Amino acid sequence: MDSILFKYSEFFENDGGFDRLKKDFTSLGDELVDEALKIQKRVNDALKFGNAEEVEKQEKQVDELVKTYKKFGDARENLNKIEEEFQKQQKKGMATTDEQI
Repeated sequence: MDSILFKYSEFFENDGGFDRLKKDFTSLGDELVDEALKIQKRVNDALKFGNAEEVEKQEKQVDELVKTYKKFGDARENLNKIEEEFQKQQKKGMATTDEQI
């Protein structure tokens, strides 16, 4: 066993993890949009009936939703950066392995 060669892809192959993660993020984004539409309807209903307390309550929920959506966007950007770096490293590893063989 003087020299053992391992291909990078044997350890870090594409198992679909990034695709599942992207799908989950898309689903989360859809859920956030659905929640925003529900809040919008409640605000519109509250305004129709002149219920100031309900409007304040909905404003707070909107603020929280905006913060959550921003965090979602930041996390999605980070995921994209991580995936790009992973793909670069995977290509680099495969090129190195090919050169060694």
